[in-house]
Amino acid sequence: MDNKIVCAYCGTIYSADKGKCPLCGSEAQDFEEDLPQRRRRISDSERKKRRHGAKKKGKFEAEKDVPKKLHVAIVVFLSLAVFVLTYFIGDMLGWWPGLEDFMNSDTRIQEELYQDDDPTCTFLNITPEEIEFTEAGQKKVLIAAINSSCEEPVNFSSSNGEIAFVSEGSQASGQGQKSVTVDITALAPGEAFITVTCGKLSMTCTVTCNFKEEEYVPELSQDDLAFSLPNETARLSVTNLPEDASVIWSSADTAVATVDEDGEVTAVGSGTTQITAEVDGKKIAATVTCDFTSTTEGDYHLTHTDVTIAIGESFNLRLIDSNGERVSGGVYSCDKLSVCSVNGVEITGLSAGIAEVTVSYAGKSYTCIVRVG
Repeated sequence: MDNKIVCAYCGTIYSADKGKCPLCGSEAQDFEEDLPQRRRRISDSERKKRRHGAKKKGKFEAEKDVPKKLHVAIVVFLSLAVFVLTYFIGDMLGWWPGLEDFMNSDTRIQEELYQDDDPTCTFLNITPEEIEFTEAGQKKVLIAAINSSCEEPVNFSSSNGEIAFVSEGSQASGQGQKSVTVDITALAPGEAFITVTCGKLSMTCTVTCNFKEEEYVPELSQDDLAFSLPNETARLSVTNLPEDASVIWSSADTAVATVDEDGEVTAVGSGTTQITAEVDGKKIAATVTCDFTSTTEGDYHLTHTDVTIAIGESFNLRLIDSNGERVSGGVYSCDKLSVCSVNGVEITGLSAGIAEVTVSYAGKSYTCIVRVG
């Protein structure tokens, strides 16, 4: 092998015969002296030994870190334990507010809001905010809570008093607040809003009546009347008449019996007819029978034999002969003067109940049943 030279500047290998590097022109040097020593290639066994040594070194360094981390964890745990123990000891000795005070801080804040000296309404809440009814006449409670120092009245108003009615309220006081309770009564199907106001504050409760309104059917004080004399009279009335409603009376045969606008029926002639009462398009009838065949000269009868009147209402009770002429000289008496009074021929209802008014004449007695309700 020819003597070779390695250029010290550019690394070009060239023949020693040349004095300079053919590439960069540097002076030639001996190859054996100047050529960098090549790295010796290691065997597989040496490589395994080096890896094992590196692992042992890393494991040793990791093992050295374990006690250090454990020491840090122990110090942190002991610090927390000392802090908790110190806190509870201080709590028992009263050094600072306890856990219970801390947990109840929100409650204290609420109470402080209520416990003020402001006479105006600063707090208003209602329970519940929605009420549902399933039948007419049902009642439920609505409660309004205000601050205890408030001196302003709490007002309840219904948007539709025919659907939901609000009763007068009752007031109660508690810690930090006072409340007003009212009853809400369902009257008819539909929806109404109960507005609760106090000072400048207001809330609304929605009332829903989910039921069907019962169909109204008038009811008469008597289902049938019987007359044995001409001009004999009896009073009919509608016992379940709605407020502000009126009754239209009519007779199917005025030759048998007539009826006036107050429901007084008068016998006219023998036969049977119907007396009808009409209220808001709803009708109900009573059967009237007039039988004068048993009437003979000298027979006497009362103009009324069974009467229903209201408290404070009056009617005239007379004794008449077979010709319908009034008979004077009869003696009137009542078995229950607390139920009705007798003033001449005028009978007046005093209190609810049933009494018998008797007219005595010529050794005979004639009785009229008076129902007051």
